[in-house]
Amino acid sequence: MNFYFKSSYSVYFYGNEILNPYSIYTMKKFMIDILLEGLDNETRMSLLPEEQRLVKVLESDGTILDNFIKLDMSGIYMIVMANDQDDVHARLSVLPYYPFMKIAITPIRVVNSVNQ
Repeated sequence: MNFYFKSSYSVYFYGNEILNPYSIYTMKKFMIDILLEGLDNETRMSLLPEEQRLVKVLESDGTILDNFIKLDMSGIYMIVMANDQDDVHARLSVLPYYPFMKIAITPIRVVNSVNQ
């Protein structure tokens, strides 16, 4: 289990990783609409195990907060934490399906409540 804490030296840690103390507060939340284009079924199936493994890594490190596969299997919706839209692309670029992704990015509230 990973967690944030502040040491007596004002250094922040996430697991064993040292963080910029301000990065925790500057991350933004994005709704990602991904459409897969030009990905034939044979390629999709051969890349799927690695795609799933890397999505789990991105979920465990807090990059991907949630994801929803589209009913027609043409793509996926994701909720992602990143510094900005370029950072969203940088984080998702490790995925094997990335070259086949048409991505629409919409910034959303970090805390999603009508009572804000």
